[in-house]
Amino acid sequence: MNIAICQLPDGLAHDSLAWTRFVRRIERAQPDIVLLNEMPFGPWTSRHAHFDEYLAAESIEAHTQAKKCPFKHGNVPELAHA
Repeated sequence: MNIAICQLPDGLAHDSLAWTRFVRRIERAQPDIVLLNEMPFGPWTSRHAHFDEYLAAESIEAHTQAKKCPFKHGNVPELAHA
């Protein structure tokens, strides 16, 4: 079994260069499983000691948009929770 593990940058967007490059690498490597950092899209909500409702909503929206959009390069399997 081939497993790819990646720590993507904070604030990632589904239409960013970093995501496009990541998708291309996955297409080339063709792993059986891809393990991403939790909540890879949008702002990292655990950066601060106190909960920020606005930041959480922004993160949720970024993940919702990423799930809706077709990927520019190939077909990456649907994002799923572990």
